[in-house]
Amino acid sequence: MPKTADVRPAHGAVRGPAALLTVMVLVTLLALLPDGARAAPPQGAGELEKQDVEAWLDGMLPALLEREAIPGASVSVVHDGEVLTERGYGFADLGTDSTGPQAVPPVPVDPHTTLFRVGSISKVPVATAAMQLVERGQLELDEPIADHLDFELETRFETPITLRHLLTHTAGFEEVIRGLFPADEQSVPTLREFLVEQAPEQIDEPGSTPAYSNYGYALVGYLIEQVSGQDLHDYLRAEVLEPAGASGATYEQPLPGSVAELAARPYPSTHEDAIGFELIGPWPAGSMSASASDMSAFMLAHLDQEDSPLLAEQSLATMHSPGLGEAELGNLAAGLQMTPGFFAEDRNGHRILGHGGDILHSHAAFQIYPEEGTGVFIGLNGSGAAADSSTVLRNAVLHGFADRYYPAAEEAPQPLETSADRAATVAGQYMVSRRGQSTFIRLNSLISTVSVEADGDTLRIPAVTDSSGQPISLVETEPWVWQDEDGAHRVAVEVGQDGEVEMIGLLPAFTLLPAPGWTTPVLLGFLAALVILGVALVAWPVRAVVGWRLSAPLLLSRRDAWLRRASLVAAALALGGIALWAVVAVSLIGAGGPSGPVMIRAAQLATLLGALGVVPAAWRAIRTWAGRRWLLAVMATLITLAFVAFTVCAVAGGLLTPDLSY
Repeated sequence: MPKTADVRPAHGAVRGPAALLTVMVLVTLLALLPDGARAAPPQGAGELEKQDVEAWLDGMLPALLEREAIPGASVSVVHDGEVLTERGYGFADLGTDSTGPQAVPPVPVDPHTTLFRVGSISKVPVATAAMQLVERGQLELDEPIADHLDFELETRFETPITLRHLLTHTAGFEEVIRGLFPADEQSVPTLREFLVEQAPEQIDEPGSTPAYSNYGYALVGYLIEQVSGQDLHDYLRAEVLEPAGASGATYEQPLPGSVAELAARPYPSTHEDAIGFELIGPWPAGSMSASASDMSAFMLAHLDQEDSPLLAEQSLATMHSPGLGEAELGNLAAGLQMTPGFFAEDRNGHRILGHGGDILHSHAAFQIYPEEGTGVFIGLNGSGAAADSSTVLRNAVLHGFADRYYPAAEEAPQPLETSADRAATVAGQYMVSRRGQSTFIRLNSLISTVSVEADGDTLRIPAVTDSSGQPISLVETEPWVWQDEDGAHRVAVEVGQDGEVEMIGLLPAFTLLPAPGWTTPVLLGFLAALVILGVALVAWPVRAVVGWRLSAPLLLSRRDAWLRRASLVAAALALGGIALWAVVAVSLIGAGGPSGPVMIRAAQLATLLGALGVVPAAWRAIRTWAGRRWLLAVMATLITLAFVAFTVCAVAGGLLTPDLSY
């Protein structure tokens, strides 16, 4: 059985607010990379027929749901133009433990009617709708989208953004978090309002750098409205969902009337209460609710390449093929790529297209095998007891299915003779391309770097581990292209003319970019600064109270006393600013809602005033050196350097950026 792998924060990784800011990227990576350390036990090969599939699922999923503390799951498998099975496990609603007239009984998952929030899987029907308009000649994959917009989209590069760029996550947009999870129904903006008010900076040239973007797919939805002249809800229902046979699926939020009773309630875990309906700001990118039966119908519509109710054969072929080539991506085109709508993957020598979806506590994923006519879907209504619980469940089904019914027929790859030199060149620290750069979210890119290590002639990425928690080994199969033994993970590297690495294709829509050389020193300096300022903040009042003496009575002039107090206040403000940023981070990711401009401005002001502490601290250091009070001078110098390090990190991390967007 081939090894399976997963990506997770390495032991000892940054925790707390910094970790919260990385959740959006990590959740997506967890869902897209192979299995984790608590994967389901390997099982032997089976025949792809109803009885075997149901026995396999029934023998695995109930135990996994209980172990991972996830309330319910819905699964469907299609093959050769038919539904092979649709299964429901656990509960859509756990009910209440109370008795009496107010008691609510648990509601089992029904694969035919229970609606699961499928998150970013919503992008695939939207991409299908866009391809329909391309097929009808109303849109062009390679024409500028600006021609169809009724607002000006500010761009930085001369290369115009096209529909192809949007569908392949290469429009160059930075990450947008603000408005992603509205607090209530009244806070949900119209699609146009979201696109205008939350427009991100363009930080990469279109077509050059795959970087996952919810904003980009929201923009695709708006293009469909503009070109078709129809409300997007109406278009998706009439032209995509109903023709496919997925008539129960809907993008409406919250769900209307009696349909709401069919929805699986989202739970953090089975040990906690359910949360309310999960709202999405850029709704075309993530608001669809669908049953396993709906997803069966949609998968079959995409697998019917000769007589699909959605697209003509050539249009399906375009949508199922890589969206960009070597001319745009360079050597990254040799790795895993985005098609116009799907993540492409190879596993055990089989081509797979799919997409995952994650909201706060709703998770889903599906994969289709175009050549084999097979598709698999799983939806979950809980995150589980561990950070990667939903990933374990999804990968147990998706990757377990591949290994059971489409096992590897190829031998493990062998490294090239010159692999060691290239592996050494690739080793280093990298940033994920899905990043913020013009706002305070930039700090996330500095904190959440990804390490790539050379181990002789192989590469290892510590965040990508096998079922035992050990980093997988990637073998170079052709120059600058590495893969694991089952081919599920293929990493292509783009190298510039100077021989330096420019990009690593980690996943179809997630690229690794070399981290600046100053990143680690700045972060270490920042951590040291927090320690020094914290110690100073405690030591100064303690000394004043207990009358601690260093080498001589501490007789300060009025000016020295003022400088000392100013430095003390600045240190308190610096640490307070970091605490406020932690609150902002928790509210953005942990609670899923915005902090509001007041909290962000307060954090920025405290950070700025803390950074200005370098002035009195430096002045005091100069005066103590001039006064030949050597020990005090050394301490004052350390405090000054701490303020300098704090200021450098605040500037580098965007914490002093005046823009309130994020």
